Amino acid sequence: MAGESNFRSYILIALAYLAISLVMFWPAALQITNVVAGGVPNSIFTGSGDVFQNLWTLWWVNYAVFTLHASPYATSLLYAPIGANLVTETLSPISALFSFPLQALGLGFAYNVIFFLDFALCGLFMYLLADHIVKNRYAAFIAGAVFAFSPFHLMHAGVGHLNWDGIQFLPLFVLLLIKTIEEKRSGYAIYAGIALALLLFWGDPEQGIIAFVFLVLFLLLYISRGRKALAQIANLTFLKNAVLIVAVAGAISSPFIVPIANGIFHGALDAANQNNSLKSYMISSNPLLSFFLPSPYNNFFSFLSSSYDSIYTVNPTERVAYIGYAVLILIALAVLADRRNRFANVLPWVVVTLFFAYLSMGPYMQLGSYSSPGQGSIPGIYPALESIPIINLVREPARFDMIVTLSLAILAAMGFKELIRRYQGGMKIDNFEKYAAIAIVALILIEYNGIPISNSFISSYFFNIEISHGYQLLDQPSNFTVMILPTIQNIGENPTVFHPQLYTGMSMYLQTVFAKPIIGGYTSRVNYTQQLQSLEIPLSIYGSFLQRGLNFVYTSPVSENYTNVTLYWLAKYNVGYIPIIRQAYSPQNFTVLEGKMQAIFGPAYYSDNLTAIFSAQRAIEASKNRSVIGYPSVGTWSPGCKGGAFCDNNSDTYWWGNNVRGIEVFAPQNMTNLTMSFVGLAYYYNPRMPLSVTVQSAEGSTYIFNLTLTPQKFSVPLSLSPGTTQILFYSPPGLGNNSTDNFNFGIKNITFSKR
Repeated sequence: MAGESNFRSYILIALAYLAISLVMFWPAALQITNVVAGGVPNSIFTGSGDVFQNLWTLWWVNYAVFTLHASPYATSLLYAPIGANLVTETLSPISALFSFPLQALGLGFAYNVIFFLDFALCGLFMYLLADHIVKNRYAAFIAGAVFAFSPFHLMHAGVGHLNWDGIQFLPLFVLLLIKTIEEKRSGYAIYAGIALALLLFWGDPEQGIIAFVFLVLFLLLYISRGRKALAQIANLTFLKNAVLIVAVAGAISSPFIVPIANGIFHGALDAANQNNSLKSYMISSNPLLSFFLPSPYNNFFSFLSSSYDSIYTVNPTERVAYIGYAVLILIALAVLADRRNRFANVLPWVVVTLFFAYLSMGPYMQLGSYSSPGQGSIPGIYPALESIPIINLVREPARFDMIVTLSLAILAAMGFKELIRRYQGGMKIDNFEKYAAIAIVALILIEYNGIPISNSFISSYFFNIEISHGYQLLDQPSNFTVMILPTIQNIGENPTVFHPQLYTGMSMYLQTVFAKPIIGGYTSRVNYTQQLQSLEIPLSIYGSFLQRGLNFVYTSPVSENYTNVTLYWLAKYNVGYIPIIRQAYSPQNFTVLEGKMQAIFGPAYYSDNLTAIFSAQRAIEASKNRSVIGYPSVGTWSPGCKGGAFCDNNSDTYWWGNNVRGIEVFAPQNMTNLTMSFVGLAYYYNPRMPLSVTVQSAEGSTYIFNLTLTPQKFSVPLSLSPGTTQILFYSPPGLGNNSTDNFNFGIKNITFSKR
């Protein structure tokens, strides 16, 4: 009966946390099938693609496993035609598989069920851990509220990080590990192994990496308590149980660990980390003041926001770490009360708090607003861990704050227990302990809240995820690729330029309806090569620039009609349809883009208030006999005079590239006897530089030209086979005097004429 009573009380406790989360995110709770939290209001970010990426993840894992019968860690549906390696992405495969039956009622419903379930379990499992440590259920309830509704958790959950909404298995794992140590029972070790697997793959493997760092510190602190504690660890039974934990977790996780390990072994981690930099780490670190200032999402304290908004604007998702003054007061009580025990109870958790808070501050401590580290900057301890393989997958130092919230919750529970010890006897109030706990939780929630109040806040924080009927029309048996505008996922360091990724994320969510490959996509660890296809298509670039209100710039070393270039690439990538996301554009810019699309493709195949979809097939077919198509391959091209020299009359422009392997050109189709002409010169090389021109036709031939510092015109007769012929211009790398120049020649005026 006692066990049944405890189970019933745990259900009620979980329901209490669930109720709080439903109130916190009430627009999603009221429209659970078609509204999700995922915006980033009151900041330079106008939206976030993460929520749509995670909606796609719920669908993709099940589509890969049950339809394709393949591993979900690689996909051909994104960044067509090369696909994407997803081993460093936030797949959360266990929660995705859990959502499979829920998706019968829609992806939005499945997402929100997991979203709110995570909050309920975060509170419950933290409650169980704190109750085991503090032995007071009301204090434990406060701990559950601190952990479940911490600004750190609310921020990640609220901006669409479903993988970081599910942090509940951290306190459960810690509880089961403690019970394994104390009671030496293999049953607890088995449960701990299950919790560890869920920690890794219900939420995010980064959580497991962070938990490992915590575990090392936790065990060191545990054995420092004395010989008795050391004896509990240093024995054969614990060693066997530790092996059992790892074995159980490994067995459950093996379908996910094996492809991840294989991908990392083949360079996926290097590709994921290629855009890392000191600045990217710094803007994803907690400033010191962020621990003491309310979240920018806190509507109750919005009147203060203008005074400290600059702390968060560079990356509000990662830079929120508010402790709360109610929690700080409880912690102070706990520390003062534990003096008589020489701080034996609180000291381990204080050490954990300080260590991980310092770790979350990143490479260099920041007081408030982001600033580049300079002379006198206080270094952090994050770089020491960042240099360790696998651990350096945690690219956002602020995420170590997850451990801070756990230890703060335990310390707050200790403080509440001391508060009750001091004042309960003097209060002639029935159930004083219960009412005091409710009052303190209410106070903590006011400090922590992310409750939307204004209409503007709600509209920027929550998304209606309705999908146009037009996308269902693309679910056809024929094979083709779809290019949704805007297409390009911007990459780089400067968040004012390279965010948001809202609409490329949305394109992945739209893909769940028609399940065809798309040009582009949105992955949180994108690399440059994945974006080449998007960057080679003028229409893709035009749509991206227009969406951001910028002038169109298409850098190509070949003078060519941009429509012809677009149609060539659409044909090469088998693009069947090009939808436009209406809300990505202002009404004026959408009209401009729609007019351009109509001029190329004719009237829209489908149009409503969410999208306009154009069929590309007829225009592509009509383009096959048009003029030459030319484009740059890998690298960054710029028009201009290299080093300020070699320009005819300071106006004649050559094309030069950084880290570019060559220029690729396609001759006109179905023309066999041509003369190709071009003007070329060498940079920083004397007296001459060899230039290879390889014609990749059926006959195949290579021509060598000697370029000098003086521009020269070259011509070569070509006898081609019918069809498409690729011509490659390239030179040996590394010949320039400047070590950063991997490409050493300039080319212009590539033309073809009949012979």
